[in-house]
Amino acid sequence: MWRSEFYFQGQVQQVGFRMAIKEQASEQGIVGEVKNLADGRVYLLVEAEKEKIEILLHFIKKNFRIDNYQRTDRPIQTAQYHDLAITF
Repeated sequence: MWRSEFYFQGQVQQVGFRMAIKEQASEQGIVGEVKNLADGRVYLLVEAEKEKIEILLHFIKKNFRIDNYQRTDRPIQTAQYHDLAITF
């Protein structure tokens, strides 16, 4: 199991980005949180098997205009989240 954190920059606010991520993550069994940041970026933290995280990232890149993103990954023993929450 992995925890990945992303900071997405581009056309990611006011376009249904967070809800689309929540729906896709739910289908994949991915948990974590996603939220808009005051500087216009979106923060995404996910916990899942690495291949599921890659599927989610592919979905994001295919369906939204991402100008840039930062990513960090680390292995974890167990998930801290129970679903993917949209936070504010």
